[in-house]
Amino acid sequence: ARFDDFYTNGNKNALNKEELKGWELFSGRLNCVKCHPAPLFTNFKPLNNGAFDDYELDAGRFRVTLDSSDIGKFKTPSLRNIALTAPYMHDGRFKKLNDVLAHYAAGIIRSETLAPELQQGIKLSSNEKADIIAFLLTLNDQEFIFNPDTKYPLGIGQSKKE
Repeated sequence: ARFDDFYTNGNKNALNKEELKGWELFSGRLNCVKCHPAPLFTNFKPLNNGAFDDYELDAGRFRVTLDSSDIGKFKTPSLRNIALTAPYMHDGRFKKLNDVLAHYAAGIIRSETLAPELQQGIKLSSNEKADIIAFLLTLNDQEFIFNPDTKYPLGIGQSKKE
């Protein structure tokens, strides 16, 4: 992914100005890296992202642990190849990344188990939303997805010889 060229290889030209602003927001003021840290962009933890006001139909991690502190918590997904993983959220409620950002900006439902990082909500201008989406798209790895010679278990890139 182009982000890896920037982050791991130190190529300062791998990201454009908008993508860099998005990374700065993501890793700085918004602290998205608390739940989605590089390089895998997940902390693998179950967290409540404020998607529901009623968890009767789907209580999340609570269904496994029966611990009431796990109500509404779902595994934090990786953001790698995010442009290819729509629809978003554990139940596929959002079709576009803009919808996800709108949820975090104005749709978070408060509850006792809401992730502390989301208690204050996330304020974003329309330019900041565009910058974050531009950054997120740098996490797509065309080699991983489309090269038929790669040996990845996705199936998409497997060669016909295998």
